[in-house]
Amino acid sequence: MSVMDGNGLSVSRRELLQRSLQTGAGAAFMAAGFPMFSPAHAAALPGPLTVHCLCPTWCREGDIAVFEKEKEAKVVRACWVSNLSTLTKLATGGTADWDVVAVHHAFLYPVIRRGLLRPLDMKQLPNASHLFPYFKDAPFAVNEGKTYGMPYVWTYDSVVYNADHIDHVDSWGVLFDEKYAGKVALRDDAQNAIQVAALYLGHKDPSVLSSDDLKEIKTFLISKKKLFRKLWTGYAEAMTLLRSSEVWALSGWRPMWWALAKEGMNMKYAIPKEKGIGAIHYYVISKDTKLVPTSYAFIDWTLGSYWGAAVGKDQGYNGTSDLLLKDLSPDLQKELGYDRLADILKNVQFLDYPLNLGEWTQTWTEVKAA
Repeated sequence: MSVMDGNGLSVSRRELLQRSLQTGAGAAFMAAGFPMFSPAHAAALPGPLTVHCLCPTWCREGDIAVFEKEKEAKVVRACWVSNLSTLTKLATGGTADWDVVAVHHAFLYPVIRRGLLRPLDMKQLPNASHLFPYFKDAPFAVNEGKTYGMPYVWTYDSVVYNADHIDHVDSWGVLFDEKYAGKVALRDDAQNAIQVAALYLGHKDPSVLSSDDLKEIKTFLISKKKLFRKLWTGYAEAMTLLRSSEVWALSGWRPMWWALAKEGMNMKYAIPKEKGIGAIHYYVISKDTKLVPTSYAFIDWTLGSYWGAAVGKDQGYNGTSDLLLKDLSPDLQKELGYDRLADILKNVQFLDYPLNLGEWTQTWTEVKAA
């Protein structure tokens, strides 16, 4: 889809995001990331490999230790702060500091176009042949016939709900239903809250919203504001709301559902008919890495049986390679949705980053102030 730039010229949304990085507009979002170190290990592969990643979830120290032991390689974790800080760092010298980098699907294109990544030699990634079909065909990391990133995990935001109080949920509309007044919660995040409302109101691409669209959504959210028990701001707060039954449903994340279900609560995770809000996370290789073999070994390892199964068992996330099924029981495969993966993916929308995010933020500020 195209939009108009400041000169009245039609440009693609991806190109406009790329321009914002070239002009330094993304620098305001720069945040410092401090490396955390894994235990030392005798390195058979060249190292240490610096991996910029989401440390608490998909790059846990214990999992990295498994890779280090299996491959006799040392890894240094540089912990992810935000999507925009990752892009800004890459554009301002991060390619010399990081070897392997985790990038959200919506931000791959500008990084690729700026020449910051090494195109992948698929012969060095044998486990990529085991990607589930959707992820083999996903276009986000491909440019001019070359592949620059490997998807290693995916997820989607949806409604986490207590089935002891609400029988069945298949729509974001449960969060806006008058009969659940005071028993629902929305995330205090401009992008997420507006996307949820936009999907429910029938907008086909909630990452592209005009000023008039945002006014419509603002009016709707203000009219529903009295229903929300809380606007939650963090994982721990959302878990407390659900665990105590202070709220019965909220816009949330898969690990919330997974952890509470493991505690014995009758917690469910909806597949909204308006579609869930999806995210695919990719590993890419920096153009300036001196550790090419180790970089490939690490990325290929995340597509193997151990890693994808571990984040599923512990956190309820989905990997992208069918090799992980070897380490999951049939019951866990079913619970995580691998028996109906194609159908779930049909009901998930992988959105782009909104270019007019400032307007979104202002809209959400006005909703909260109303």
